[in-house]
Amino acid sequence: NDKYLYGINLNTGTNSLYNNLKEISDSLSITIKDKDNNNSSIFKTGDKVNIKSSSEEKSYEVLIYGDVNGDGVIDKLDYLAILRHYYGYKKYDGVYKEAADVNKDGVIDKLDYLAVLRHYYGYKDIIQ
Repeated sequence: NDKYLYGINLNTGTNSLYNNLKEISDSLSITIKDKDNNNSSIFKTGDKVNIKSSSEEKSYEVLIYGDVNGDGVIDKLDYLAILRHYYGYKKYDGVYKEAADVNKDGVIDKLDYLAVLRHYYGYKDIIQ
């Protein structure tokens, strides 16, 4: 959509986007920075992608469902983040809130927490 890049699997290298976009046009300028404004080698929730052509410039944030804390993995820290949000201890917003809504039903609840647990323990992968 106009805000987020999603459908990206875990451990996807940023070079894949560079290569795919360069096949479309050599004149595109692409920058990918993490939440600390460093160059990023793998996609993580919260990465900023800027794509610029001669006539237009677009910016997006990377959204990986389940990667609530933006470290590029789905683990115990992410399901704890969902529980903290659900119980009101810490409220997430923006792309991190979207990443917490793992089942994409518009509500961050125990079903999202369970989806992250199932993914973490290898029972069912989260569909990006």
